[in-house]
Amino acid sequence: MKKPLKIAQSLFISMLLLINVGCNKEVDADDDTSTPPTPPVATTATDIDGNVYNTVTIGTQTWMKENLKVTKFNNGTSLPMVVDHPTWMGLTTPAYCWYNDDYNAYGVEYGALYNGYAINSGNLAPAGWHVATEADWDVLSNYLGGNSVSGGKLKEVGFTALGGGYRSASLSSYTFNKETGLWWTSTSISATQNTTRAIYYDINDLQPGQYPWATGCAVRCVKD
Repeated sequence: MKKPLKIAQSLFISMLLLINVGCNKEVDADDDTSTPPTPPVATTATDIDGNVYNTVTIGTQTWMKENLKVTKFNNGTSLPMVVDHPTWMGLTTPAYCWYNDDYNAYGVEYGALYNGYAINSGNLAPAGWHVATEADWDVLSNYLGGNSVSGGKLKEVGFTALGGGYRSASLSSYTFNKETGLWWTSTSISATQNTTRAIYYDINDLQPGQYPWATGCAVRCVKD
């Protein structure tokens, strides 16, 4: 009567050993179905000239923290720098300049100023980025509480909206450095004008506007 009991015990022990071996088996690389780690989000952007820009994520958007300073289109074609004011005023083609025609004094910190023809070329931003549209600026402003307060918040280190001034189309001169920051949007509202966004040193507004393409304004880019 003891023999069947011993056989049953042996079978039970064998089953336990098989289960234990199965549980201790190493997972083969082909059997690993775990989700791979998400690659880190880039914290910089680089244009075709090799300029490196810090970036910041605000809400659902990632923006450059600095104004664009590229001197070529993203296909490698040179972008003309135009110093002479009458020539600048008469342009119907893309161009850029530095405030007061002085890169060292202004361009390093404030970036370049571009005419509207350069903006509407669609070839300024690095790959994976685009010149901010009017809708992009609206999303940013609304996230920060609206136009009446967002300008003040954008002056802070996170976005670093500096008063780089602009090249006036009406005065044929550079004006308002350290007082006004004026940025193109890539949104055209007529055959000669694009919309803009402005920030002033003494108020907290982010002010919508529109300027003729002969104006020289700064540019901020947003990640696609």
